[in-house]
Amino acid sequence: MSRTARKYTAAASLIFVSVMLYMLAAAQDFSSFGLPAIVTAAVSFPVGFGLVQTWRWCAYPAFLGMLCGVLLALGGALGSNGAIALLMWLIVLTDSLAALILFGLLWPDRPPAQ
Repeated sequence: MSRTARKYTAAASLIFVSVMLYMLAAAQDFSSFGLPAIVTAAVSFPVGFGLVQTWRWCAYPAFLGMLCGVLLALGGALGSNGAIALLMWLIVLTDSLAALILFGLLWPDRPPAQ
């Protein structure tokens, strides 16, 4: 497995962890986070599957989705307390790490010009 393929797999794994955390958040407090969490999970799962297949075009919507997920989860974390706040902070962490990996995949350093 190449280094690039490992990066795609790492980003996809973080997205799948994020999907599980969103589903836990929906189950924990459905009235506040149910519908947005389920929609986010339903959109993120196929994009994560595309990353497992190392489809580069899936990295673009995944990157934007992770940034939006960070904002959504950050709003949820700051507006709640207890177990749901902990889940939201974990989502912020996983989405941020996935976005960083995807940023590195999409915009790598260019070699110096000769």
